[in-house]
Amino acid sequence: MPTIDRQRVPHDRLAETLADITRRYLELVSRMASVPVTTDRVQALVEQAEVARKTWEFERDGRLLEQTSAQSLRDPRRARARAAEMVNQAASVKALRAGLALVRLDRALAAQWRVEAFDLKSDAPDSTASWWLFDPADAHVWRGDSASA
Repeated sequence: MPTIDRQRVPHDRLAETLADITRRYLELVSRMASVPVTTDRVQALVEQAEVARKTWEFERDGRLLEQTSAQSLRDPRRARARAAEMVNQAASVKALRAGLALVRLDRALAAQWRVEAFDLKSDAPDSTASWWLFDPADAHVWRGDSASA
């Protein structure tokens, strides 16, 4: 009723408005039941929002759903950041392997691993990754293939 009062629904539209609110409320209940929950924190927020909805605290429900949305976006951002860290780690390890191959004077293998290391960083190469390409170029020069270098 506070919503109807706030919106100043005319008396001749009261039945239609109540039917619309009821339909939308039932749709909301159905949609909330189908929200995919990926973490305990998201589950807790969804449950709190459901309690707020059932007690007709729609403003609180909205705030909780906003928190749920923000939390849901944090999780993939963290996962992407973690994945990027892991790719950087793998690229660095490949570059180290290349360095080890150079110690063993295996320039071809060093070149291969440096290229693989650079390829891992190709989405966001940095100055270190750019230097990794010099060893493969040197390996081509060493073999007399200046065109490939």
